Amino acid sequence: MSSVQVTGFSLTDTPVLEYFLSDIPLFCLGITALALFTFFVFMGRLNLAASYLYASSLFAFGGAIFDISQILERGIDATNENAALGTVTGLIDAREVAFALAFGTRYLYLWAFVAQRPRHEPRSVIGDALHSASWLRWGVPGLLLKFGLLGAVLAIPILQILWRIDTGNSPVYTTESALQIGVSILLLAKLLLNLFLSTVCPWWRPFVPYIVPVLALLVNAGLGTGNVLFFKFTETTLGRFLQAVATYMLLLNMLLVTFYNVPTPGSRRGRPQNTHALVVLHPAPEID
Repeated sequence: MSSVQVTGFSLTDTPVLEYFLSDIPLFCLGITALALFTFFVFMGRLNLAASYLYASSLFAFGGAIFDISQILERGIDATNENAALGTVTGLIDAREVAFALAFGTRYLYLWAFVAQRPRHEPRSVIGDALHSASWLRWGVPGLLLKFGLLGAVLAIPILQILWRIDTGNSPVYTTESALQIGVSILLLAKLLLNLFLSTVCPWWRPFVPYIVPVLALLVNAGLGTGNVLFFKFTETTLGRFLQAVATYMLLLNMLLVTFYNVPTPGSRRGRPQNTHALVVLHPAPEID
């Protein structure tokens, strides 16, 4: 199944060139993620939630490699004519699976992120698990919603693999696109609820670290909406560019949240708390 198509969202009328243009953002994302992954491992700051985001970036990077490989295998003329697809079935299927897993692991990171204790919110001595973002605050309904969302997140890559490799434009495709929109909206609502329940004042302090995840969720919802309105919008050059930008923003936000020091209450604003260290490492975020 051809991935990139020459459409109104294309930058060129030449399919081969369009393939390369659509893969450039994913190549850049993968190289950036590899560098950050190495840095986090070296600093001992890699955690499970971060692994999801790195996996998303590397799956997208791998999908782009498979995409370029099938072009080189078929040749420029055959690619422009959308011919000789049978000779690269394995590469195309691997590409589609990689892109689907990139979607799923990005949503998995966001699912984990919305359950992390908001930045600037102090750790309590008693009942620390019940911070403002904890699902446990809501008891059984909270747990049902938590694992219900997890099931929906895991269903996204499964459904994507089905329509990418087998069914194409079908009810499976429509269901998966609607699921993207629904999950994005629910995760966005959870972030806003975290802010509402946060004890940090003023209100904008916990909101600032949420700006990037909110934007990423809006992009994800937009990608799902684009897929509903236009078949395989996410596989256009614009769609892949938006995916790469959203993931890059999340990587950058994770880097800042991990290594940017939060002043303790009573400390002078802008004054470093440790004059002997350039970076103050914080405990891994709590996820409930």
